[in-house]
Amino acid sequence: MKTFFTSLLICAGLIAAAQCPPNYNLSATAPSRNSTTGTWTVPAGGPYKIKITANGAKGGISFGALGGNGATMQGEFTVASGQTLNIVAGAPGADHNGIGAAGGGGGTGVRIGSEILIVAGGGGG
Repeated sequence: MKTFFTSLLICAGLIAAAQCPPNYNLSATAPSRNSTTGTWTVPAGGPYKIKITANGAKGGISFGALGGNGATMQGEFTVASGQTLNIVAGAPGADHNGIGAAGGGGGTGVRIGSEILIVAGGGGG
């Protein structure tokens, strides 16, 4: 059985105190041409230092050959209360046993407005 896991995890802590409210986790768990999207609004009481872990999706299997793993990227960012993070979790590539190749995995990333914070590329199919 093939297990898919593509996700983005955000953990926010007040800059003055190392506390972390409930983590935000967004996942795409099945092959699709569409990614999973979401938003996360920075809570009141900031600014916050957030740690983002982004995992690109795995590529699909073709004739028994495994697809490539997606990249994992991690970074820490300072964000202000009320800012909205726009998030995309890429979907895993579709398996293929006919003519051609399996699908590549989708990328995962976060931006605030037009500013890109982090991107993790998907694996080859």
